[in-house]
Amino acid sequence: MQPQDVYKLIYQNEFGPGHFIEEEETSLKRLVREYQSIQTRDRENTIEPIGNGMCRYYLRGVGEDEIEMLNRVFVLTANRHQGEAESFERKLSAVIPLLAKMNFGFSKKEYVDYVRGQKEQNYPAVSHSEAYREAFHPAYRVIECRFAPYLKLFTELGKKEKANCRLVVGIDGNAAAGKTTLAQCLRELFDCECIHMDDFFLPPALRSEERLREIGGNIHYERFCDEVVRGVRSRQAFSYRVFSCSELSYVGRRKISNQRMLVVEGAYAMRENFRDIYDYRIFMKLSPGEQENRIIRRNGKEMWQMFREKWIPMENRYFQQLPLEEICDMILEEESIDSVWGEW
Repeated sequence: MQPQDVYKLIYQNEFGPGHFIEEEETSLKRLVREYQSIQTRDRENTIEPIGNGMCRYYLRGVGEDEIEMLNRVFVLTANRHQGEAESFERKLSAVIPLLAKMNFGFSKKEYVDYVRGQKEQNYPAVSHSEAYREAFHPAYRVIECRFAPYLKLFTELGKKEKANCRLVVGIDGNAAAGKTTLAQCLRELFDCECIHMDDFFLPPALRSEERLREIGGNIHYERFCDEVVRGVRSRQAFSYRVFSCSELSYVGRRKISNQRMLVVEGAYAMRENFRDIYDYRIFMKLSPGEQENRIIRRNGKEMWQMFREKWIPMENRYFQQLPLEEICDMILEEESIDSVWGEW
């Protein structure tokens, strides 16, 4: 690495791709040309986190059919991730005390002089140095980390979206496995609307001991069938009542238009009495240890006790009774997701 490679890494960390992309088609053509110049293919070490929610997604690990979707994610990242100059300057300065420990082939003075020169030009985006290109032959796109584990899935759904008038996707899995995060990614990439199973949390008046002993009985599946399943099968716009888990009451209605893609996400989305509405089924799983870590980070230790003693055992009974991994089109496991994040 030369001073400009360090500068470029920090620039991508703060600003992402660093430029607005008006023509997605032009970006795709450029990506295809670069992809075709790659000499080796390697699905391993495809993703390199660079901090601040960003990663470098290397083209050597991309399948030919995934190129178009990678470009779509790249354009989305570029057009909405702006960064701040003040934060960028702080990060550039934070590197200086570390240079002596990092065994780079340049001095502190060379780095400081380089950064000063870039500041005089209002901090432009730069290419990798010639030495870095000769050593590593870098070919990648900078994208948000949260999209990185799902490129294969996005590609599959993109193909199905083109082939169908409407695509209904179901996402089920363990608590804290990332179902809502994935659904949000789909909303941003596709002409897509989303229904959350949390909106069908069982009202207190219906929570009898008999009901809660029922597999999947802690959701209001009768209302889901009446308000959502019927609407999906009609292939027309429809609406449903939204139940708030925090307020334990209905908080309005949500309208679902006749969009190209509809996503239903949440535990119990694959109940036997309505799993047939889905054109594509996804199951997300993770280990008990990682599940505990995520729920504590997200909800706190007190709520973790509630999950451990009540909600997780109910979900596990549901998973044990129904062979979800056998009926789903894609299984997303903890390792394939968390390998992207590390400590970033």
